[in-house]
Parts: sequence; C-alpha cells; structure tokens
Amino acid sequence: MRSDRRGDMGFMEAMVAFMAVTVMLTAFMGVLATTTVVTADPTESLDPGEFTGTIESNGFRSGFTEYVSVFVDIHGLRGAAVTVTVPGGFCPDIETFTVGYMDGMLYSRSIPGLVTDDSGRVLPTVYEVVLCA
Repeated sequence: MRSDRRGDMGFMEAMVAFMAVTVMLTAFMGVLATTTVVTADPTESLDPGEFTGTIESNGFRSGFTEYVSVFVDIHGLRGAAVTVTVPGGFCPDIETFTVGYMDGMLYSRSIPGLVTDDSGRVLPTVYEVVLCA
C-alpha cells in the first residue's frame, strides 16, 4: 500500500486492507466452527411431570421407572439413574433407581417434584436424574 506525500492512504488501499482483515476473520470463524464439538444434552427433553411417586410404610414407590426405561431406549442411551430425596425425614432412605449401565459420558439434571404419603400429605421431592450416553 502506498501513501501519498501527506501519508494518507487512498480509498483503494483502505478497502484492500479492510477486505484482508475480513477474509482472515471469516477463515478463523470457519475453522473454529468446524472443530467445535456440539453435543445435545439429553436431559433437556425429560418431562418433569412424569417423575411421580408415593411414600408408603415400607418406603418410596416410584411412578417413573417405565418412563425412564422407555426414554433410555428411545434416545439410544446406555443407562439412567434417578436418585429420589424427600427432605424432612418423611422418607429416611435415599432411593436410587438404575436402568442399564452407567459408564460413559454423564449428563445430570435436578427435577423438583411432589409426592404423597400414606396420610395424604403432599411433600416436596428432588429427583436427581443422571443419563449415560
């Protein structure tokens, strides 16, 4: 690029410099986009309304095991584990339900929910869902 005697570049030189920068940024973004690994989080398609259960005298009885089994099959996952926590001492044991194998890339999500006990009380519950891809 040539400058005139005052040191100013002309319009043509300025446009060439602008286009060179634009081409290099476009090439950089193209390389970045092709090397970035995009994974879809399978926990985003979980239906929180399907996670139900009841507390009976002998412990927690789940209402979601069939849903989780079908979800694992449909999405081609290796397995799933659901840990149920009922705060307040209403269900002292933390229950874990596992389907399939849990070795591989793991995705997790906490889902708040409600359960009922023998006396009809509605209690808050946390379902920790871990999916293995």
